[in-house]
Amino acid sequence: MSLNLRQVRAFVAVIEGGSFLAASRALGWSQPAVTQLVRKLEETLGALLVARDRRGSVPTAAGALFLPHARGLLRAEAAAIGALHDRRLLVGAGGNVGTYLLPAEIARFESRHGRPVELAA
Repeated sequence: MSLNLRQVRAFVAVIEGGSFLAASRALGWSQPAVTQLVRKLEETLGALLVARDRRGSVPTAAGALFLPHARGLLRAEAAAIGALHDRRLLVGAGGNVGTYLLPAEIARFESRHGRPVELAA
């Protein structure tokens, strides 16, 4: 079994938008395409992920379990693509080092190497 990220994206958009129509508008895809993608994902996983009721489209119990993982997959996809285009360096530091020492070192590094550095405290 393998997951199709287009299907995962459609599922997340349906849940976040509250309907297949809202998802299709957000993604710029037709509503039938979104419906088919979610249906194929459900077939792949062997579980119903979305329930439609008077409130709109809501996750089933299985959908609620899958949703954080689906979002994680989409974040991982964005990070993987970004790694090719975004050459930032993330440095983590806390306390006095992060507050007083690293900003000057980061500025020197950025000017020498032409790469932006983000400081995560």
